[in-house]
Amino acid sequence: MSVVVPPQTWVYIPDQTVLINVALSTVFWTVLYIIATFLPISQIKAFKTSEGKPVQISKWETLDTQNRYISLVHGIMCIILSFYDVTYLNLPCGSPNHPVQTFLITVSCGYFLYDLLAMMYYGLLDRSMLLHHGICILGYYLVLCFGASASELIAGVYISEVSNPFMHMRIISRNFGYRHTKFYEACEYIYILLYIYYRLLKGIFVVWNCAACQNGNHPIIRLLSVLLAVQSYFFVYKMVSILKGRFSEKAERDKVGVSLFWFNHNKDVEKLSYYKKSAKRDGIP
Repeated sequence: MSVVVPPQTWVYIPDQTVLINVALSTVFWTVLYIIATFLPISQIKAFKTSEGKPVQISKWETLDTQNRYISLVHGIMCIILSFYDVTYLNLPCGSPNHPVQTFLITVSCGYFLYDLLAMMYYGLLDRSMLLHHGICILGYYLVLCFGASASELIAGVYISEVSNPFMHMRIISRNFGYRHTKFYEACEYIYILLYIYYRLLKGIFVVWNCAACQNGNHPIIRLLSVLLAVQSYFFVYKMVSILKGRFSEKAERDKVGVSLFWFNHNKDVEKLSYYKKSAKRDGIP
């Protein structure tokens, strides 16, 4: 039988080892990003416009793409380890942290700290990401210091990360100029559907299990899980408007008989009204 932590034993222990391991994790992700900066992204030329001019990757798009390569590595690692945790370990709520859980949380905490510092340095940080990353870092750190509640946190990691690879592929393809392709739209639809299913539908049960755990989760951990859920619901609301826009674009294409290609830009799309509108960032993570 698994041993659980009674609520009255919650004690904050600022372990120096936790800080050192998180710092090393941050250094690891930073070094990985430095390696990514040597990839020849800025020399890549995307599709040619109707005037025959190649679309160059801007400095901002280059920085964003390099950073998303690191995010892809982190996301895939989190999906594999968190899937193992929720499927095979499946520890009861409030249980002491398993070594696999401690490793995942430490590495992920370092990633979010690296990502937060990188976005601050390059001026890419907005309020929603500051709130999101701040909550994640605080939650990871407290779970490491308390030595318990990793099961609930990693369940949240799984439902959060499972859709992210498609989100990053979506943005990377857009940065390379393939916004108006079937590949981009396929990534976007899969991302949004996974996001809504896992964060909205399954996320309700994860938050409830964290908040209602009879074995005892610290009140701060419960609060952070609720805050992340509320932010996810806000992003779902924004995604609905994005889907409406995509359906409108498809209706316009069907009306004039223009189709998207999978991995090539169809220059006929440039004649459509929605293409001529100024592009806006979606603002969803």
